[in-house]
Amino acid sequence: MSGRCGRCHPHAPQGVDSCRDCLSWGATRTTKWLCKACEHWRGHHPVDRCPICLRQVPVTAGACRLCTRQRTLMLQTIGRDLTLHEANRYGQQLSFADMVHRNGTGRRSKPIARRRVDPVPPIVPVGHRQLVLFDVVHDLHAGMHHGFPPPQHPGMAAHLQRFVGEQADRHGWSKTVRERALRGV
Repeated sequence: MSGRCGRCHPHAPQGVDSCRDCLSWGATRTTKWLCKACEHWRGHHPVDRCPICLRQVPVTAGACRLCTRQRTLMLQTIGRDLTLHEANRYGQQLSFADMVHRNGTGRRSKPIARRRVDPVPPIVPVGHRQLVLFDVVHDLHAGMHHGFPPPQHPGMAAHLQRFVGEQADRHGWSKTVRERALRGV
């Protein structure tokens, strides 16, 4: 970079690398090569030598963030609690930086109050099959500008709306994402 360090010089192109503390991929120069979680850890825990991985990083409760994350991952996958040494015996599972929040924005989504679910009549399979007379090109662009017609099968539409609503609540979707998914379905 014209004799400048491409990794740390303020006018060098933005690069992406591993987090200095937890080794997750996606840290940038603007965040001092730390993911958001490790930046928080650095502010709340002293830097010391981790007894598990032997690196100089912020340590709390006997281990660094990378080693404690590995223990949590092992607990989730095998279903039983392990010691820090047992969980990290064969190494650590690396990850992507700043992807711990459900909505992918790096911010926690606001909890959505549970909506009252009205009973929906069951879907009854039809006894016939509609054959295709000719292929029609779908024009979603026209529907976006002129509005969609009401659904032909209100019972099916109600089931799909309820399913999309449950997915939206489960994954913390915003109102806009929910409306787009409903429109798409």
